[in-house]
Amino acid sequence: MNRIPPSTWSFALILLVLASVLQARSETVVLTPSADTTLHEKFPGNNLGANADLSAGTVSTGEKTRALLKFDLAGKIPTNATIVSAQLKLQIIRQPSSGGASGVLQLNRVRRMWVEGVGKSLIGEPANTGETTWALTMSPGMPWSEGGGSFGSDFASTPSASASFGGLGSVTIPSSRELAADVQSWLADPGGNLGWVLAVNDENVRESARRIASREDPTRAPQLVVEYILGSNELRLDSISLTATHALLSWSGGTAPFQVQRKSRLGDDSWVNVGEATSNRVFQSALIDSTGFYRVRLADSAAPTNSNPSTPGGSSTNTPPGTATNSLDTAEYEVAFKSEWTSATHPQEYPIGAHWSPLVGGTHRASAVFWEGGGLASRGIEDMAEVGSIVNLRNEINAAIGLGTAFNVFTRPGSIPGNGTVFTSFTMHRDFPLVTLVTMIAPSPDWFTGVHGISLRENGAWVETKTVVLNLYDAGTDSGRSYASLDSDTQPRERIRQITGFPASVNGQLVPFGTFTFKRKK
Repeated sequence: MNRIPPSTWSFALILLVLASVLQARSETVVLTPSADTTLHEKFPGNNLGANADLSAGTVSTGEKTRALLKFDLAGKIPTNATIVSAQLKLQIIRQPSSGGASGVLQLNRVRRMWVEGVGKSLIGEPANTGETTWALTMSPGMPWSEGGGSFGSDFASTPSASASFGGLGSVTIPSSRELAADVQSWLADPGGNLGWVLAVNDENVRESARRIASREDPTRAPQLVVEYILGSNELRLDSISLTATHALLSWSGGTAPFQVQRKSRLGDDSWVNVGEATSNRVFQSALIDSTGFYRVRLADSAAPTNSNPSTPGGSSTNTPPGTATNSLDTAEYEVAFKSEWTSATHPQEYPIGAHWSPLVGGTHRASAVFWEGGGLASRGIEDMAEVGSIVNLRNEINAAIGLGTAFNVFTRPGSIPGNGTVFTSFTMHRDFPLVTLVTMIAPSPDWFTGVHGISLRENGAWVETKTVVLNLYDAGTDSGRSYASLDSDTQPRERIRQITGFPASVNGQLVPFGTFTFKRKK
């Protein structure tokens, strides 16, 4: 037990950290890209995905080039590994005849979906349907925010890592905390793995372009060298910060994921999970009682006796602080998302590559509101509605779990066809009877469908089945007016509203985009 300074005893809070003392074991894996391609400003409609080289930098005539690289981690690194370091090794195989200008190569996370493609030759070939080019994330109708992608919109504004380059030969972009964090986050959320863009830091300098061996060059392909830890090393509580309402824990050591747990009395054997398992080493929790005990454990050994296991379809249940559960308190549900968005139901400007983003939702009390018509979009709703990213919305729901206003977060990973039905399951708790569930319609500026605060308890009993017709909403964060509109941030942002014109209105009538059917599982 770590002793708390006397000044904090007025909160009567006691914190414990249970540490595993097994010896850590370091492993290294070398990955080659699962996809890579070049974006070339001089040939904006061409795809270069099947070339044996990539290009990054500015050519002698002033046009820019950027490379996209993605590395699949599934099956290569254990999902419970802690990433220690990650470095990218590249081979420069061609430079300007003059020797060219030296510079700095940088890696920024990609935020938009892209497709490698099969275009060949130094200038590529006209893009096939779905392939990525300088002009389009997926041809023929999904443009980048600006040609080649925009840093701060399509790509992260801040580089994860960088390295200087000069002539021919090998270049290693060394590990950084941000680069390792990218890999760690993709390990936890494979659906968020959209790779990196490789670019020079100053694209105003001509003759900085370099040809770099791609994954089609088997002997010189890019290599992502990842070091990670398996097993466990000692957990150590580093700091405790207390306010009148919250406790902030930070720790070091150990092997992620971690689980924070709580109980009110030492004599009580039932530890309760606080929030979701996390790869972070910092956690904030609301103070529920005047006295409490907290511990941090390795997640694979932390499941309390009163917690519910993960359910199929990508869902997970995490008990908030102070919530006891038993078979009378909870109910298992399956939701069927039946999409009815087709060229027949919504024919006007129906886009190529039509799909929905992953489903993401949570169960909660009325005091937790993640979105509603007439409200302003949170960062999580904005990211979901604009680019289909569920990471920040999951974080917002997990934060509510930590505050005791939500019960769980659940997802259905992967894109969803415009026509068809998909399913996912989740657990309800009688004290958290409401469901919020959303998905982005793609491509679109910031349009989405979903439900907020739907109750699955009526007259003191669980609802057996409930179907909700789905309309389309505008998140109020992008001013685009068509499926393929360029990104145009709405400043100041507007309130979330139901779309009653294009594309929801067909021949003067509102046409729904599908249904959610919630069905209690026996």
